[in-house]
Amino acid sequence: MKKHFKLTAVFYLALILAVMSLLLSACSPGDGEEDGGSLPGSGLENTFWTMTSMAGSEPLPGAEITAGFINGQMSGSTGCNNYFAGYETQGDRLILTNGAVTEMFCMQPEGVMEIEKQFMDYFYQVDRFHLTADELQLITSAGESLIFVPRTQ
Repeated sequence: MKKHFKLTAVFYLALILAVMSLLLSACSPGDGEEDGGSLPGSGLENTFWTMTSMAGSEPLPGAEITAGFINGQMSGSTGCNNYFAGYETQGDRLILTNGAVTEMFCMQPEGVMEIEKQFMDYFYQVDRFHLTADELQLITSAGESLIFVPRTQ
């Protein structure tokens, strides 16, 4: 009788663990679609933009600031250097990771290095976005907006 009891208890314990495992795996997010991940579904993927306003100021003529979103990477030009970061979205949240910028010095147009520094300061603070068909707003934690319009690649 004791041997039968041990086998039954082991069987039920294994059955309970198997059912719990199945239930937990069913609750985990899949490939990013269900949990609001950026690939695919955020609307940012495979889009390209040109900045028209930085915290209410117009861009410096001759120093085009751009942004593009491809395969979970955001990249663009600061008007002088190139920048890049990994990105992920969760609802209207924009999570940028491992951001970096090349380090060339540009003399023209005059003021481009100051504009680049200002842009990168905002870039590292971006935590939300708002997207429409004709505008992308990258919004910092302080509420400042970087406004972009679509561009062709």
